[in-house]
Amino acid sequence: MKYRKGYKYQLANDFKVNLNEDHWDEHSFGIDTEYISLHGSKLSIKKGYAWDGATCFPDTKSIIIGSLIHDALYQLIRNSLLEIDSRLYADKELLYSCKRHGMWSFMASLVFNSVRKFAKFAASPKNKKKIYEVQ
Repeated sequence: MKYRKGYKYQLANDFKVNLNEDHWDEHSFGIDTEYISLHGSKLSIKKGYAWDGATCFPDTKSIIIGSLIHDALYQLIRNSLLEIDSRLYADKELLYSCKRHGMWSFMASLVFNSVRKFAKFAASPKNKKKIYEVQ
C-alpha cells in the first residue's frame, strides 16, 4: 500500500471557481491533472481532492474555500505546471476568498501577509508530499 500524510480535508463534490486576478487570463493556462484543471481563470477541483486547510490559522467558514483554492494553485506550482511568479497571485486569491466569505479585512490581510512571508517553501518543488509504502 502507498499513501501520503498531511491532509485534513477531502472534497465530497466537484468545485469550480473563476479566479479574480487578470494574471490567470493573461497567461492562457491550459492545465489538466488528475484533480485540478486551470483554463484561463477557470479553476476546477475534482471530488476526492485532499488538502490540509489553513496552516497557522483556524479552519473557519471564511477561510476554508480560500485554503482549498490556495493549496490547489500551490500544488500546480510545486509540480512545475505554473511558474513560481504565480505564487503572488495564488496568495491574492486566498485574500479575496477570505474577504468574500466574511473574514474581516484586517484578519484577511494578516492571512495574506503570513503566506507572503512564510509560505514560499510550500510552493517549492522540493516540498512535494512524500509517498510512504507499507508492505
